[in-house]
Amino acid sequence: MSRRKNVERAKYIEKVIAGLFAKRGYKAVSMREIARTLNVRPSTLYHYFRGKEEILFRLMEGAMEESLEGLRSLREKDAPPKDKLINMLKFYASYYLEHSDRLTLLVNEIPSLSQELRDKLVEKEKEFVNLFRTLLEELVKSGEVEGVHPTPAIFSFFGMIHYTVKWFNPEGSVSPEMLSQQIVKIFTEGIFSKTPRP
Repeated sequence: MSRRKNVERAKYIEKVIAGLFAKRGYKAVSMREIARTLNVRPSTLYHYFRGKEEILFRLMEGAMEESLEGLRSLREKDAPPKDKLINMLKFYASYYLEHSDRLTLLVNEIPSLSQELRDKLVEKEKEFVNLFRTLLEELVKSGEVEGVHPTPAIFSFFGMIHYTVKWFNPEGSVSPEMLSQQIVKIFTEGIFSKTPRP
């Protein structure tokens, strides 16, 4: 099998497993069930992964790193801070609503990992916060954003996205794209509104 086909096969396997973990919960899914769903022998899975925890970690870390790459690229563009922030918010919302299975794992299953692996994800979480917070701090200093503390504002945005795993149905009447646009609209119209001074 060619390297490209190997990569494509691995991505397909990860997508199927992410769906299983998200739907039934990590602890409820065995390697045998994963193999049965993929119609392969359990031993075949060990060609790609050392064990179930490694699968979970790779699913989480892969999603975080892929989305961080997109955010870093947007952050480094030569554009006004306001435009950068809006584009980054749109990207983050769209990415995780389009990858809802991975988001479900990041929201619900971090405690299932060892402390060492959790710590690695926490470092990535800090980078997410820093990318957004430093940009929002620039906007506060310039006066484009008033009456908003950057840190709770960014965590509020993350909360809006992350809580969608509890109620949002991607196959319902509202598409992931529509929902991401609405969340970004609500958030940006809030932080960029000018608060009347007493």
